[in-house]
Amino acid sequence: MPAQTGPGARLDLRFEAEPFAVRLALCRIVATFVGRIGETAAGALELALAEVLNNIVIHAYGCDGGSISLSIEASAGVLYCRICDIGKALPGGTPPPAGADSDPAAQPTLREGGWGWQILRRLAEDLTYERAGEENQLTFRMAVTG
Repeated sequence: MPAQTGPGARLDLRFEAEPFAVRLALCRIVATFVGRIGETAAGALELALAEVLNNIVIHAYGCDGGSISLSIEASAGVLYCRICDIGKALPGGTPPPAGADSDPAAQPTLREGGWGWQILRRLAEDLTYERAGEENQLTFRMAVTG
């Protein structure tokens, strides 16, 4: 289904960095955008954001708790996503290099975890991470044309 995005299709959310709140946010995101971008693109968006948001809960905040701010804007067949939190910074202040992701061919057995960045890089474009003061800022775009 071709994307039905248009100017003004935007969603801004702020929620607690805990698993149930992430699940509710993902449900709201899909409900908001599925009619505009189609089920396949909405599923890809949900998968990409689930990886990012759950990693924030687990790695940026751990047991400390906190909040996550998320903004998604649809425009001309593209979704622009921005996720912010004030948890721990990424190790080294940057995402791992593309070649450092888990490689199934290099792994004698598949393990759980380590796939988030690889999934995100396959689904998103213009992926950027920045630590601005005490805030982590991750931005990316996703093409949602048929």
